[in-house]
Amino acid sequence: RVPNSVEDALAILRQCKVRTLNCSNMRLADSGCLVLSEGLKNNTSLQVLLLRQQKIGISGIKTIAISISKLPLLRELNMYRNILGEQGANLLADALAANCPSLVCLWLGDNRIQTFPLSLLKLKPLQRLYLNENQIETIPRDVALLPSLNLLDLDNNCISGIPEPIYHCGLRRFPGPRWELLKAYFADQMRAEEEAARRRAEEEEERRQQEEYARKQEELRQQEAEEEEAGA
Repeated sequence: RVPNSVEDALAILRQCKVRTLNCSNMRLADSGCLVLSEGLKNNTSLQVLLLRQQKIGISGIKTIAISISKLPLLRELNMYRNILGEQGANLLADALAANCPSLVCLWLGDNRIQTFPLSLLKLKPLQRLYLNENQIETIPRDVALLPSLNLLDLDNNCISGIPEPIYHCGLRRFPGPRWELLKAYFADQMRAEEEAARRRAEEEEERRQQEEYARKQEELRQQEAEEEEAGA
């Protein structure tokens, strides 16, 4: 059942080992996270945790992050429409990367995130990542290296520098880049940079070899000149 209050959620967690806990729309705020965390610590079977629209900020997410260390089976975490910001998102991602090897789905939409949280790149098993409705302007190309990611929702952000054909087609007012196209775009960019770096290294090696050859030739000319002078 869906709990009606944080006390109700705590009672559910204490009574049985639950796999899904839906605490959405309860307005936990940071203070309520302290109460909820006590129940989470003792329920290691939890796989899905829904904390949508809770007004959770940096203080609350610190508490939740501590509880997450006791949830090794967690597969989905929904933090949609809170107030984490990039600091809270990074803190949460660090805790998930260290303690939740089964996590495949993470919702961080509408969390006042302005900069892509780089700690998200540590979540190697992640398959679906929702960052919609934030204020993110740039996306690191390394996100294309997440091996399992097959969905990245960036709708309703302020992203620049991405070619227009990569965005969703249709009548959506605030589209975001399509992940399958963005991933390929980033991969092409990285391959091009690697190729350019390889060519620069080859050119540098060729220049070094030419300089070494010229140096040896100069040494040889000096040696011959000294020998001629000594023979005279």
